[in-house]
Order: sequence, then C-alpha cells, then structure tokens
Amino acid sequence: PKARSLFLRRSKCDQRGKGVVLRCPSVEDARVDAVRAVDSYIARSTVSLHPDGPLFVLDDGSPLIRPVVIAALRQAATLAGLPGKEFNGISFRKGGALSMALGGVEDRVIRDLGRWSSGCFRRYIVLTDVEIDRAARLAAAGVSGCANEWTQPFMPTSMFGL
Repeated sequence: PKARSLFLRRSKCDQRGKGVVLRCPSVEDARVDAVRAVDSYIARSTVSLHPDGPLFVLDDGSPLIRPVVIAALRQAATLAGLPGKEFNGISFRKGGALSMALGGVEDRVIRDLGRWSSGCFRRYIVLTDVEIDRAARLAAAGVSGCANEWTQPFMPTSMFGL
C-alpha cells in the first residue's frame, strides 16, 4: 500500500475535539516504513481489531494509553543507557521535528505535519555538535569553492567604458 489514513479522535492539538485524519505515506526504500510497520502489527495481532475501535491495544484488548507508552519509552531509554526519566510524550514530537529538520524538510511542512499552529516547534530543533561541525564543513567548502570570485576585485568593465 502507498499510504494509510488514521483517524485520531482526540489529541493535544485538537482543542475543539473534532478529531483529525492523518495520512501516513509508505516510504518503501526507508529503514523504517510506518505503513509496513502497522500492517505487520495488524497481521501479528492476537486481538481482534475493530475498524471503529482503537488501532493499538494491549493483549487484553484494552486501548494502549499514554501512560503505558511513556513507561515503555522510559524503560527502553534506560536499557539503552539513556536517562529514562527525562523522556516523556513530547520526546516523540521533539524527535520528529528534529529528524525532519535535519532531513531538510521545510519549516512550514514540519509545522503542518506536527499540527502546530505557530512556529513554536523550532524550539525543539536543537543541533548537536555533529550537525554544527557538518554545517561548518559545508560552509567552508562553499566558501573555498567561491574563493576566486570573492578574492577578485569587483570592477565592472562597463563602469570605465571598456
């Protein structure tokens, strides 16, 4: 499948409680493809999923709720040697915004995909030393590639009637 649509009945970004349809495109050549992951989850599910019910459920059929996700995130972070207590629900939004920014996605697209109504998402885009070093190398390469143009005196010949 090329894409899936998911309906969120409620979310932090939906202050009026209307719900929102999210389109999740398939990215076939990527290491992680949300569509394939969801299809795999559905195929392996031991619980009968209902079209109008929650997509993510626990083994007993109850909906997967935020506190359970946060607990699992913290546990996984701790097992990876990270400070698990510092991770929370906003970590997903921060990571998504940062990943898109580092991938060259335009600000307006990041804002819309994250369902932000302002540019406040920019505060989540904190560059690491690796990104800063890479930017410096790219900037230096750009400058050195233009060195001849910049070091030559600018004198249009038309100014002197030549």
